[in-house]
Amino acid sequence: MKNNRHLTIIIFLVFSCFCLALEAESAQSIMEKNDAVPEGDSYRKSMVLLVIKSGQTEKKEFITLGKEYDRSWRKSSQFTFPSRMGFLVWDEPGKDSQQWIKLTSGKVRRIATSEKDNPWMNSHFYNQDISRNYIEDYDYTLLGEEMVAEQECYKIKAVKIRGEQVYSHSIVYIGKNDYLKYRVEFYERGLHTKTLEFSNYETIQGIPTSRKLTMTRTDGRGRSILYTKEAAYNIPVDDRALTREAF
Repeated sequence: MKNNRHLTIIIFLVFSCFCLALEAESAQSIMEKNDAVPEGDSYRKSMVLLVIKSGQTEKKEFITLGKEYDRSWRKSSQFTFPSRMGFLVWDEPGKDSQQWIKLTSGKVRRIATSEKDNPWMNSHFYNQDISRNYIEDYDYTLLGEEMVAEQECYKIKAVKIRGEQVYSHSIVYIGKNDYLKYRVEFYERGLHTKTLEFSNYETIQGIPTSRKLTMTRTDGRGRSILYTKEAAYNIPVDDRALTREAF
């Protein structure tokens, strides 16, 4: 009987480890399918940023260009209203994002790592939020399923394991039917501080595009909304347009 109990315990432990392995694999597989959603090799977008604080709304408009370089990405945002500021981002898997800002004076300044959790263009997005997320830089755990925006979604915990870490972790909601991202909850030092919602999806040139991104503070200190007015994908983008000199 004693040997049978030991055998039962061993089988249970093996089965538990097997289930945990399947769970981790499932979360990874889901995120890989999300990562495989087409997004084009380049793009040009006309954007509107609304920053809502204390009942006041500040409107900004800009043009953003992006281009892939063998999985590395470069993106330049040139503001056209109300100022002529600019923001440049170079992203690469496993490495800290490189960012520069062009001030209203015309001076170009490098964004330090310690500034990645600063507001981007005075909005509720952080500088880090403008950078690209690479699937291999995170560890994923499947937490279950939940309805988001009338969509059945996988609920996945993401912990960054490579590069700079602004957030302790995030909870990502991926559509079960289309593997699109519908919500991300951000945690800082274990506290839920911000929520990003993806809505108004539209297919443009075969690319699923969320025309509305809403970043909301959980402490009630407002929200920021990014609207995509126009988008064009797989277009020629001059490499020089994605350099500091182009500012």
